[in-house]
Amino acid sequence: RSSDLGAGNLVLHSPGDGTWSTPVDTGITGGTWNAIWGDRSTGDLWICGSNSSAAVIVHTKDGTHFNTETQSTSLGSSCLALWGSSATDLYASGNASSGLLVHSTGNGVWGTGIGGLQPPPSPAHFWLGMGASSSSNWFFVGGPDIYSYKGTGGINREYQYSSTTQVFHSVFAVSPTDIYVATDVGIFYSTANGTWTQQASTLHEGSVWGSGPTDIYAAGGPYHSVGDGNWTAIDAGIMYPAAVFGFDKDDVYFVGNNVISHGHR
Repeated sequence: RSSDLGAGNLVLHSPGDGTWSTPVDTGITGGTWNAIWGDRSTGDLWICGSNSSAAVIVHTKDGTHFNTETQSTSLGSSCLALWGSSATDLYASGNASSGLLVHSTGNGVWGTGIGGLQPPPSPAHFWLGMGASSSSNWFFVGGPDIYSYKGTGGINREYQYSSTTQVFHSVFAVSPTDIYVATDVGIFYSTANGTWTQQASTLHEGSVWGSGPTDIYAAGGPYHSVGDGNWTAIDAGIMYPAAVFGFDKDDVYFVGNNVISHGHR
């Protein structure tokens, strides 16, 4: 079992034993990494961010040799988010233009900007988070908006918060019918039926992950929920962590403030 975390322009690796490597050489210097996603079944790993002047996406199969991938449409000065439903179905966003999304089939090339956003984001914003349970169950968040894509047709807005100055940061599909979004105004939940419910509206959360429908974590607090709509503060070993991810209920990582913590419920 292995995990990888990027912070600033560093990438660290751990075999899961509590030790983390010296910085991994990705071939990119300067800039900032913003997102990381890997397919455990294939060993493919993608990281995206910037090299201090332009957006970059790198890929590795072995954790040692990294290749910079081709952008058919420039993502701008930074790649902001990246996620895959599989190693052959990936999306990334950038800051070149409002609502910019690109897709890759895992062949090392990211396509032209995707149109069909209905309606176009207003106010204009960039996508900060994305997630999927399958190629026909995608969600994209940014600004005050949640958009969904079902594999065919357009990418449609499902929800817009009443105050358009609030920001929706990340999304995680705990299951095909348990979708969570971390925002400036709490956690939003959907059963993938097109409607969203606000939970814990006083929380300011930047990341959400769950091992299953009754075991969900949010970073920013940090907080935990058993899937009943209530969120309880927990001690994650870090004050105000920036992100959370894990592999199962006994293998959860929080990162932030130059600290990585690992634990379980």
